[in-house]
Amino acid sequence: MESESCQSREASDYPDADPKEQAVLISVGAAYLATALYTMWRKKPGLLPLWLAAVATWATLPKYLICTRCECYGKPCDFTYGGRYSAKLFKPQPDRTVDVYSLIAEGVPGAVAMMLPFAVARKSQGLLTLFGLLSLLWQVALIKIACIRCVRYSTDPFKRKYCPNYKIAGALGSVLREGI
Repeated sequence: MESESCQSREASDYPDADPKEQAVLISVGAAYLATALYTMWRKKPGLLPLWLAAVATWATLPKYLICTRCECYGKPCDFTYGGRYSAKLFKPQPDRTVDVYSLIAEGVPGAVAMMLPFAVARKSQGLLTLFGLLSLLWQVALIKIACIRCVRYSTDPFKRKYCPNYKIAGALGSVLREGI
């Protein structure tokens, strides 16, 4: 699915990420990853390579398939500075847009990285509660810090039509504007 290219978008209209907000988002993500690493290592070390592979895949493949096609490529964007990070790893793909495969490539390893520690921690009420809280905090921070700004500034029609967080953030933004 092709749409307008990254080069034709007005990326200059998309403001740089707020460093304080990014510190919050990155800290929540790091806390989740540290807790997950500890849990995998202590409870099921045999599954640790699978979890590490999922994290590594989530941290790289979507940067190639999504960030190199985004109007924020090369910029300190709201998703943990992903635009700048992806520019250090990959060349831009200005003639391509985000597609369903891009979202699957982000969603599958992301789900494994996020849910495998939940499954491993299922017999530990404390760890399970901690994972639940960190997961909720991550989603709230992600939507509040990154997704709502994407809804406000992104010009990518694919994101508007298919991204689940884009839809959630858009609905929340509408609700907040209407005061419901």
